[in-house]
Amino acid sequence: MIIDNINLNLLRVFECVYRTKSMTDAAKELHLTQSGVSQNIKHLEEILDLQLFDRVKQRPIPTYKAHGLYKKTSIYLYELESAIAELTGQEEELSGCVSMGFPVEFGNNLIIPILANLALKHPHISYKIKYGGLSTLSEMLLKGEVDIAIFSGVGALDKQIENVAVRDETMILCCTKDYFEATGGKKKFDKDYFESLEYVELLEDAALVKSWFRHHFNVTRPNIKVRATLMNVRGVARMITAGMGVGILPQHTIERLQNEGHKLHLYNQDTKPFVNTISMAFLTGRTLSPAAIKIKKMLGDSLKKQ
Repeated sequence: MIIDNINLNLLRVFECVYRTKSMTDAAKELHLTQSGVSQNIKHLEEILDLQLFDRVKQRPIPTYKAHGLYKKTSIYLYELESAIAELTGQEEELSGCVSMGFPVEFGNNLIIPILANLALKHPHISYKIKYGGLSTLSEMLLKGEVDIAIFSGVGALDKQIENVAVRDETMILCCTKDYFEATGGKKKFDKDYFESLEYVELLEDAALVKSWFRHHFNVTRPNIKVRATLMNVRGVARMITAGMGVGILPQHTIERLQNEGHKLHLYNQDTKPFVNTISMAFLTGRTLSPAAIKIKKMLGDSLKKQ
């Protein structure tokens, strides 16, 4: 049998190079030298009499034969690792780099602390973090630049991307107390009053504010004035605290601003809170490493509990 001539370590090296798309990254994960990884790949190619990688600009590009080999070997390697851990009664040792993408504010406030805690429990796991919005993160997933993406809001996703809701994020309309007093200090939840205010918006075409009006007043085309549109939560928060107008922020961002000493007025309402769904996304059909699979589950569980 051909398998008699193949050392299991050769398949492990192949799996790592294929998944990381880099001899250098594979060497770091496997605690080998880059030349050692290259020699192992060359040895495997000689045994199989196949070219598994094309070398383009010093990067390994998988051939179509490599795609087929990875699809099979990755599954068996991961199952073998789990089976041995179960039989020996040991916790599965997780190692390797997990690449993730998420929005800056939500990620830094909520996801990073969870990942840091998981890293303490699994010291051989490392992270590669990227930031972006829905469209940017979707593109990263399709290009294989991230294993897992977490995004907020609703938008069109490629059919290859699967997403699972992991958290509902409460969104609150707020402004500085000075701005509140300057605009009449009206506390009654009244549509005409809210249409008289000036808004700082997170999304193009005032999509978030319009959704807020639709949620509370069943109005699809509110008559509003947008003073500024920014593409990230931190920018919106800076505009609001500078007294530019009112805006909608996640509850965790408001709590951070209040802890920093900002005096905010929150337009609390008696109706059902306005929420934004946080989803975890990954590429359908892409085989994730054991570390990525475990992190995906633990992170999802942690976000659901918060």
